[in-house]
Amino acid sequence: GQLELRSIEAELRQARLNSEQAASESVAAAAELKFREAEFYRSNQLYEQGGLSLEELQKARAELAESRSRQRVKQLEVARAQAGIRKVDQQRAMQVLEARVFEDESRAQVFAQQKQQAESMVADTIEGYTRLTALSEGVVAERLVSPGTLVQPGTLLLRLRSTHKLRLQARV
Repeated sequence: GQLELRSIEAELRQARLNSEQAASESVAAAAELKFREAEFYRSNQLYEQGGLSLEELQKARAELAESRSRQRVKQLEVARAQAGIRKVDQQRAMQVLEARVFEDESRAQVFAQQKQQAESMVADTIEGYTRLTALSEGVVAERLVSPGTLVQPGTLLLRLRSTHKLRLQARV
């Protein structure tokens, strides 16, 4: 999770650097194109006045075409670099969302375990209220309440008769 996020952050920094470099190269190519356009304009005027040969005009035209092509390539590189930034940014957003989902799932598991423990404790407590334990051995002699009746603590439920031998000691 965190390692992948750091890797994506490094990719994002690199993509931004690539974009900045492509943008500065595009600016340089645009400046060169502007220069070549002005140079071709001057060369064309000189050619029309007879002050420049056809070969020199064609050379200026070729340099202008090459400069235009270079400018287009640089613009494409800028667009590609910006797309790279968006792609890595989306990867980072997905990684952050996945981390949040993982954290939420982990919390949900902890809550489910706590809920299960609490329910188990409640069930144990309720089960403890359903058991009757005599303080001594004996046989039920009389049932004072019907099964399923709600009773309060201290209510007499059964009468027991002891099955042990009794020993009586008295002074006569």
